[in-house]
Amino acid sequence: MFPSPASVRWSSSAAFSGARRPSSPPGLWDNLSAIVNFESGAHLTVTQSLATAEHHMSAKVVGTTGAALAFWDGEMDRTEHPICSLKLVREGRLEDIPIAPSGELFELRAEIRHFAAVIRGKTAPAITPEEGALAVTLCEAAERSIQSGIVETL
Repeated sequence: MFPSPASVRWSSSAAFSGARRPSSPPGLWDNLSAIVNFESGAHLTVTQSLATAEHHMSAKVVGTTGAALAFWDGEMDRTEHPICSLKLVREGRLEDIPIAPSGELFELRAEIRHFAAVIRGKTAPAITPEEGALAVTLCEAAERSIQSGIVETL
């Protein structure tokens, strides 16, 4: 299980300069940066841009003994041909971890297949209810932080 975060700092150019596209629904930020600090001292950094052609996302989890670095780039946000990578930093060395193509189109299909298998009793849920609740808590904290411009302490 993921450790509980201690604080969340989210910022978005949309929150401060009105860069959200008129077609974007409430709660969808076209540009977003986040830092999540954990009580252990580890932190998670996420950046995303959906405001123009070429969509990019990166996530970095940094701890005292290493880090995980994930990157995703696509021509559009719903591309069939994204460029994605996962790297681990261990003992000062960078290691490429092979991963399959990912992105919204891939994950939605996989999530629907998995959910159907869970409903049929063929497999267990991928996450616990507590992990799902934590994800919702983080999303709500992100929205509050974007709106207020201040760090959300959890």
